[in-house]
Amino acid sequence: MLISTGVFVVVILSLVIVAGVFLRVRWLKKYAAHQKVEGISYIKRLVEVLIKAQQHRGLTTGYLGGDHSQIGQIETLERDISRLLADIAMLDGFMNNSRFRGITDHWSRLNGQYETLGLASNLTQHNKLITNFLYLIEDVADAHSLESAANTSSTNVRLMQVLQAAEYVGQARAIGTGVSAAGHCDSVARIRLLYLHGQIVSAMLSPSQSTNSGHQAGEPISHFLSVLESMTQVDGELLDAQNYFALATRALDSIFAQVDQEISQLKCPN
Repeated sequence: MLISTGVFVVVILSLVIVAGVFLRVRWLKKYAAHQKVEGISYIKRLVEVLIKAQQHRGLTTGYLGGDHSQIGQIETLERDISRLLADIAMLDGFMNNSRFRGITDHWSRLNGQYETLGLASNLTQHNKLITNFLYLIEDVADAHSLESAANTSSTNVRLMQVLQAAEYVGQARAIGTGVSAAGHCDSVARIRLLYLHGQIVSAMLSPSQSTNSGHQAGEPISHFLSVLESMTQVDGELLDAQNYFALATRALDSIFAQVDQEISQLKCPN
């Protein structure tokens, strides 16, 4: 009878352990799914603000270069960015996030203040703000254990590479818009644009771009690079500010289409 009882206890304990493991695995799968949905939602919100901040940088640089035709769009962007940041601040993941607080504080000092900053300082401050956006996106991907389905050896590398490529184009859009608005490209702007031209070429040749989406982005990027190269010549032809901004935006849109694809491929480890 004792042996039978002992066997019975072992069987019951085994069943309890198996049930516990099953429930644990099921909970982990649900948690991973929740992490993925939440993390991707956060990243999409941040990318939306990032795109508008890059647009604000470009248009305000053009304004300070002499093109005042987009003042209405600048004011609309400022309202949109402030609203989006306020919405994000209400999310649990950002209420106590020091980097996000730094971004919102930085934006409050930029919002509507570009005329007092001057062209060079306005560009520098926007670059710093956007760099912190990129760091925050990477932080969110890490915190939610998101990694690229196409490259599981390292987390979110592909996404960050494409976002960095977009930032090179975004900086070139801003500087070039200012140059086009002013009607001339001085030596400092020429050096910056040549550097960015090289960075864009390198980024588009990186492994992260060797995909179908990379080929789709080729024509808008190639066109933009050819215009950028022409601008950096001593007597290079300049587009007007609005046409240049639109051309650069088309190139950026093609890269952000890749960003969307990379976000859709993010996953949590099994």
